[in-house]
Formats: sequence, structure tokens, C-alpha cells
Amino acid sequence: MTDRVVDALVVGAGPAGSATASLLAEAGWRVLAIDRAVFPREKACSEYMNPETVRVLDRLGVTAVRKHGDLVAER
Repeated sequence: MTDRVVDALVVGAGPAGSATASLLAEAGWRVLAIDRAVFPREKACSEYMNPETVRVLDRLGVTAVRKHGDLVAER
């Protein structure tokens, strides 16, 4: 087995964990995100996303949101 070195281990790859892993990787960290769930998930953690979500998605570079495989919004 080869040694694998990471700077950060993110446990839970839901919305918060994925965002954290993405931002750390963008900053140059070697990141490993793990989750016990099978992907893609059926839905995000909540049914409602508040207005702050748009700013967070912008910061993460998300340009489209899908619902059940259909494109819902795109810029």
C-alpha cells in the first residue's frame, strides 16, 4: 500500500462538507472528502435554501442547479 498524504480530511460530503473540501482544494490543500452515502444523493439536506445560499453557490462557482436530473437554474 502506498502512503497518501492529505492536508485535510473532510468527513461528510453533503453540502457543507463538499463546500469545505472545494474551498480548501481551491486554496491549494490536498483534501480527501469521505461520506457513507451513495452519490448522487436524492436531494440536498433541506427542502429550502435561503437567500444566502445564492452567494455561497456563487463563491463556489456553481452555475447550475439540478432537481431530479432536470436543469432548474443556470446563469
